[in-house]
Amino acid sequence: MTKPEYLSPADSNGGNSIHLLPLLLIFLGLSITYVQVFKYPYFVSEYGQFYHWNNSLDFAGWLENFNPLRPGWYRPSAFILQFQIVAALIGWHDIFGFQCVTLLTMLALAVSVYFLTWSIIKDTRVAALAGLASAIHPVMYMLPVDLIYFDGLYQIAVIWSAYFFIRSLHSKPVSSLLWASVLFVFSLTLKEQSFVLPGAFVIIMALRIWIFDEKRNWRQYKAQINTTFVLCAIGMAYAITRMLCYGSCGGHYRTSTDWAEILPNLLVGSLWIFRLFPWGSPTWYGISRDHWASPDGELFSLLRERLFHAHDMWHPLSAILGIGIVFICIWGTHELWRTGDRRKRWILACLWLNIPVFMFLPVYSGGHHWHFAIPAFIVMIILSWSMAHVFGKVSRRSATLVMTAMGILLVCISIYDFCKVREMRSYINHPNVAALQHPPVPAENIPPNAHIYYAVDTQSWIFGNGYLFEWAYLRPDVRDVQLFSISGSLTEEDKCIIRSGQGFLFDYDSHTRTWRDLSSMFTSNNAEGGSNLTNIDFKSGGNSVLYRTAGWSGQERDGIWTMDNIATVKLPELSGETSTLMIWAFPFLFPEHPAQELDISINGHSLGRFDYKYGQDFANPLSLSIPADYIVDGMQELVLKIDNPGCPASIGPSTDTRMLGFFVTRITLSHDAVHD
Repeated sequence: MTKPEYLSPADSNGGNSIHLLPLLLIFLGLSITYVQVFKYPYFVSEYGQFYHWNNSLDFAGWLENFNPLRPGWYRPSAFILQFQIVAALIGWHDIFGFQCVTLLTMLALAVSVYFLTWSIIKDTRVAALAGLASAIHPVMYMLPVDLIYFDGLYQIAVIWSAYFFIRSLHSKPVSSLLWASVLFVFSLTLKEQSFVLPGAFVIIMALRIWIFDEKRNWRQYKAQINTTFVLCAIGMAYAITRMLCYGSCGGHYRTSTDWAEILPNLLVGSLWIFRLFPWGSPTWYGISRDHWASPDGELFSLLRERLFHAHDMWHPLSAILGIGIVFICIWGTHELWRTGDRRKRWILACLWLNIPVFMFLPVYSGGHHWHFAIPAFIVMIILSWSMAHVFGKVSRRSATLVMTAMGILLVCISIYDFCKVREMRSYINHPNVAALQHPPVPAENIPPNAHIYYAVDTQSWIFGNGYLFEWAYLRPDVRDVQLFSISGSLTEEDKCIIRSGQGFLFDYDSHTRTWRDLSSMFTSNNAEGGSNLTNIDFKSGGNSVLYRTAGWSGQERDGIWTMDNIATVKLPELSGETSTLMIWAFPFLFPEHPAQELDISINGHSLGRFDYKYGQDFANPLSLSIPADYIVDGMQELVLKIDNPGCPASIGPSTDTRMLGFFVTRITLSHDAVHD
């Protein structure tokens, strides 16, 4: 094999001692950033469910997690490493322990990026800045605790797999390829996004042969090519198997093509990786799915109009930094390509071309910040290398000073971004913090393996989620209580648990800022004491939380707005006789938004379509008859489909970017009998 134009890590002068100082600086920057992040708890309630599920597994159940034919999510290593190892070492009821594990996970990630960068560029300054910038990138601290068991481990495995594959090109090909393959398979059991990694290997190999070998002699890389094709086959088999298994259980998670989702994901992901709009999406709310699915001149006109208008997740400091990152990356790439040798051009081409590879799945189906982490890391490597090259033309010392300043700036802006956006996202919850910090827990005589259901509306849950997990589930005195979060109606199994005394249902009303025990109220509202009337009250203090499922905004004093195009309600079991449904609903109409349509259906059968115009009187409720042949066994599904929901931010001086349909205050169902 021809000797490459760069040395392997083991051949570099100075040994491993050169890494001590930059790694200490990385740890310092991470500690400063995440100490601030940890001031705002953001834990997901899935932890409670996953913990109880894993804690009761025997060895056979543990192995069954790795069955690729198991429907649903396939992330067994992430779940098991989290709950069987981490929880056992630090204790499940130890918030500080989980924060330490999060910091160590981010440190491991930063060190991984550091060594990958150093192995190809051979500059500790570049590697240190790339490692720090990656671990404090907004795509990472969006859900810091969540990263322990999903994204952090997956990203570390992908980075080291790429490291060993590149290393196989110049040193110990057999052992390096073996490690790259093992880490790739391991990453598949952590998160499905890694199935595109062999595509990155294809690009690395193709560019290597094209740029370095004038005779295009691919035979000298036969081991790498064969390994790449095998891994591609494994990745495709995995993707097809998971699509079939997920579809078999009625899911469509990342198994369908939705062009109305792909285009906005592509646009916002491209901004996120450069730290433009580091947290929220640009203000594209109010742009319908039809516009995204069939882009035209009107779509781009709306984008230009709303990109920076009334956007509560954007601020000038972060935007200036993002624009600077884009400029430096482009400038540095141009200079490196113009003055660099074949090695530098190969590295640049590999970096830039692998950005779209790792953006494929987040753009296709995903679209969350943390899904774009790997492309963001690549951008941070390009940024660091560009700065070292461009400012190194003045002097090495000048480049070091500028890169140090950039590292400090990134830490400060990351902290500012996080605190500012957390504050802006939770401004509506500031009055609720005291109550959310101390959710109700039965004082004593809690049955073993009891369930506590906390119903918290969406607006409060943004901030209340972490408090519920930290203050309720992690309390030692509720060690045996399973915490669920619900934003809609309960399942039949949940209802039976509550009625049997094994479960407790609490509702938080963000208007009155109080908790309510709905356990007894739930039974009375469903049984209705033999009454032929079901009354669903959407006002503050009402019982709509027992019936609402999807598509609803937060609780307001007199009712609740529907969100987006569809809102659903679960109605109780009916007798099979004709029933009467009455709905008190008020459209979102203004001179700037003068018309809406409401289509009401039950169990897939249309009950009527209603047109609303600005200026009409909407005081009277809608009265609808439900024919007996529309009624099904069990719960009835009522669907409100809204055409042309409105956005307050698009019609006036408001920062409210919700897509509002109808303001519902009450629904009644009169029938012969209600079976509980």
